[in-house]
Amino acid sequence: MHSSPGWLPRTGLDRIRLGACVSGCLSLLLQSAHVVFAGPSTGWRAASVAALLILCAMLVLSYRRRRLELATVLLEAPLLVLASAGVVDPLATVGLVLVVLAVQSLYGTQRGWLTRIGVGLASLPVAVALTPVSTGQLLHWQTSAVLGILPQLVLVCVVMRAVYGAMINQQRASARDAVLARIGNQMLGATDTDQVHALGAQAADELVALSPGVVTLFVRGHDDRLQIFGVAGLPTALIGTVLPGDVLTRPRHYLDRLAPHIRHWDVEDLTAGRYRLLGGVRELDADVVDAFRTMAHQVLLAESSRQSADELRHQAYHDALTQLPNRALFFGRLADAVDRLPPGSAALLNIDLDDFKIVNDTHGHAAGDEVLVAVAAILREAAGPDGVAARFGGDEFAVLLTGLGDAVAAEAVAAEICRRVMAPFQLSAATARIGASIGVAVTRPGLTAGDLTRCADIAMYSAKAQGKNRVEVFDPARHGDIARHRTLEQHLHHAAARDEIELRLQPYVSVATGECAGVEAVARWLHPTIGAVSHADLLDLADRTGQLAAVGVHLLREACSQFAAAAVPGLRLSIAVTGRFLAADAAVEDVLTAAAAAGLPADRLMLVVPENDQLNDPTVLRHLHRLVAAGATVSVDGFGTGALPLAALESFPLHQVAAGPALLQGGGKKLAMVNSVARLLEAQTLVRAVDTPDRFDLARRGGADVVQGAAIAPPMTAGQLRAWLATDRTAMPATDSP
Repeated sequence: MHSSPGWLPRTGLDRIRLGACVSGCLSLLLQSAHVVFAGPSTGWRAASVAALLILCAMLVLSYRRRRLELATVLLEAPLLVLASAGVVDPLATVGLVLVVLAVQSLYGTQRGWLTRIGVGLASLPVAVALTPVSTGQLLHWQTSAVLGILPQLVLVCVVMRAVYGAMINQQRASARDAVLARIGNQMLGATDTDQVHALGAQAADELVALSPGVVTLFVRGHDDRLQIFGVAGLPTALIGTVLPGDVLTRPRHYLDRLAPHIRHWDVEDLTAGRYRLLGGVRELDADVVDAFRTMAHQVLLAESSRQSADELRHQAYHDALTQLPNRALFFGRLADAVDRLPPGSAALLNIDLDDFKIVNDTHGHAAGDEVLVAVAAILREAAGPDGVAARFGGDEFAVLLTGLGDAVAAEAVAAEICRRVMAPFQLSAATARIGASIGVAVTRPGLTAGDLTRCADIAMYSAKAQGKNRVEVFDPARHGDIARHRTLEQHLHHAAARDEIELRLQPYVSVATGECAGVEAVARWLHPTIGAVSHADLLDLADRTGQLAAVGVHLLREACSQFAAAAVPGLRLSIAVTGRFLAADAAVEDVLTAAAAAGLPADRLMLVVPENDQLNDPTVLRHLHRLVAAGATVSVDGFGTGALPLAALESFPLHQVAAGPALLQGGGKKLAMVNSVARLLEAQTLVRAVDTPDRFDLARRGGADVVQGAAIAPPMTAGQLRAWLATDRTAMPATDSP
């Protein structure tokens, strides 16, 4: 149900109509008053006044509804004749006809307007001919005084109609622009190409509705065969119709059967075999063609933007080489399967390739890449349509199997994977042989996705320990290491109170000068029965057990306290924190409080965060920016091995990127690539685990700024650090490399 347009004008055309309506009504009312006071009342004069008032009401009704009613069209001529019959001056009839026709020229179609002009002009001689009867004054209608006015009357009506046409065109053009602006904004928020296409179809329908006599077709295909995939202003049943390629050069010839009323066509080549055909019953206005062209380009731009976003999302969650899901995407699917599927119906296969390094060393990394792609194809096929295969990096893969009956079925799939991976791979330039150690863990009641991952890891390492190239299914009775993990989880809560967490300070030095460039806090948990747990494993364990905040704060306080005790002015303290720790509400306050308690200004701190998808968290980013604003700096650890796109790092307040020894392979070329990215980000490059002179030389040739490792200095206490800083360290590790 449509609401009434209302009294207030909303467009330029409405304002012109209102002005014409008011002027016309005043003219008719003044004429009716003149008839009333001109002399004694007669039947003709009474009828004339009534007709004038009805004509006035008809003008008001036309404005109120913004259209002419059928009754208005039918009664217009009789009322004009009747209204003219009572006027004192017969020539005043011209004014009545002029007022009514001029005002009504602002409504209706072109054909209706021409009809009203003809009827109105015919009513003028009739009204003049009746004047001897109504007023007793004689005036012949065929005189030049009467007929000479007709062209002037036509001219005024044509001018009014031209004004109407110009305003209508302007109004439609504004409405088309509004449609394009609104649909364009909606396309910016579209989440997929299907939504973009739906918005494009909606825009085409609205533009056609605003362009009377216009239709449009969208076709795609090759030059010799095209198919309609979208229409506006024509029956949707035409979608799917096949047309010859010549329709692009002779559209009217081939489309006359589908749209016989369309006489003019405009063809536009969109892109990649897609075309837009715009038709009209008359010559197409340039504004209309431009509107449809803009709409088509909006769709193309939105498609391109959406495809780019989809590609970026795919890159963020898929391995670039094999196109398999990466760790982040895989663990989301794994957690969903563990939560959703009944125990025993899903299994995790943790796969580590055996002797893959030999392929790289013997045949080169290109051959290694070929092997990885071939293995990915095997795993993708083994996972099936309901499972998921993933690459975690390097030669580590995983497969999630669903819809299983028992562990035997999962073991059978793993054995088939192992058999196929052990078969020779025919590469472009060589034949390569590798193997696979596969750990299998089947879901059980009470196991989380993290538990299942630990079980599969334990089984995989057990397979390697038993000679590689084999499948091992996790068995709680045989794989006691799971008890180690649970023991650590249970004892972690008391580790700090029992003084079991040891923290040391390990320097890193400038490659160019050999001077100490900073100090990193390195922690480990010395469990009394299980042994040492590394810093990274300690943080991972704290994260899994929900103790990350407590452990992280303890490490921060201890590191700041020892660094302050070392009394090494001018150096920064680096300490590892996780993205999840930084996402906590109190993270910023915890970091700054730990530094302040030790008397360290914030600008002496560098927070080392691992490169992973947690860095995309808006809260983490916001907290990092707050810490940087307070003076702290940021380093990204494991740079070049995570799944974080470069675009995400551009928003970081980054000071340093840290890379592991894996990037020293291949003669330092990988490190050189990472170093070039670091330069773009205006960040320093740190290489860890420089344990030999050769590694130092590779780091130097790769362009590293600073290095750290056993070849430089081991982790040490505050006192040992002071003594080490006091020694002469200008001589860097010797190397035989040229």
